[in-house]
Amino acid sequence: GKGKQASSHHKHINVSVKPSLVNRGLSIGSVHVGMKLYGAVSAIEEHGYAVSLGNRELNAFLPFDEAGDRNGKLKVGQLVEGRVTKLQKGAKLAKLSLVPEEEAEE
Repeated sequence: GKGKQASSHHKHINVSVKPSLVNRGLSIGSVHVGMKLYGAVSAIEEHGYAVSLGNRELNAFLPFDEAGDRNGKLKVGQLVEGRVTKLQKGAKLAKLSLVPEEEAEE
């Protein structure tokens, strides 16, 4: 065989997809550590990036030290994919670690 054909199945999310559609059913109760979340940078704060998941039930935060080589390069409105490292249920907040672009493409 020729091995896996990259073109045959696209698992990565199309950039035209709005985070609000992808994350419509999410809540703090349905998210777990290690899960990948997809959102857009909504603000740049003192310690990292606020990430909007387009969902009122859950917000996300990407600390600068979890943004890897893209630290300081992300802009408001940019789409990011992160892996949940910690959940703060009271604040309805998921802390994220940025998924490297190579891995996000899988």
